[in-house]
Amino acid sequence: TGFNQPIELSPAEVTSLGDGLLDVTARQVDPAGNNSSETTPMNLTLDTVDPTIYSRLLDAPAGFYNAGDQIPIVITLSEPAVPGQQLSVLLNVLDPSDNPVRVLATVGTDADAVKAFGTYTVASGQNTADLAIESVLNDQANNFVTDVAGNKLIDDNAQQSSSISSLV
Repeated sequence: TGFNQPIELSPAEVTSLGDGLLDVTARQVDPAGNNSSETTPMNLTLDTVDPTIYSRLLDAPAGFYNAGDQIPIVITLSEPAVPGQQLSVLLNVLDPSDNPVRVLATVGTDADAVKAFGTYTVASGQNTADLAIESVLNDQANNFVTDVAGNKLIDDNAQQSSSISSLV
């Protein structure tokens, strides 16, 4: 009864609709059994697909880099994510404690919401003949990068290779 009644769908019902553009209409029935006219269709997009890592890029030419040099990192996602969220990019370079160097990449805004940007600053003693991105992960176990529908980014487990040569 009344206006603004919620409509709830089970997970199975949502799945049966499939992803994409939907035209939704409604009709109300009062306690006496009188039907209202059908509403004008409302367009909405159903998105149940998790975003993934589309590409990983160390945006610098191959060559020798020294302490203090900065190497841009661009992670491209399969769909726009919520701007400002961060993910961890692990490189094949070790820090002084022998852990992989971790760089935070931040999801951009507007047209760049399909990308996360970070910068690796070469530190003294970090050497490799072929700098590469080992993996791209959600920043923390409870801090996931999500698309605008709330679907969580699927972590990348070094399925793709992205590298440049060399650091000194």
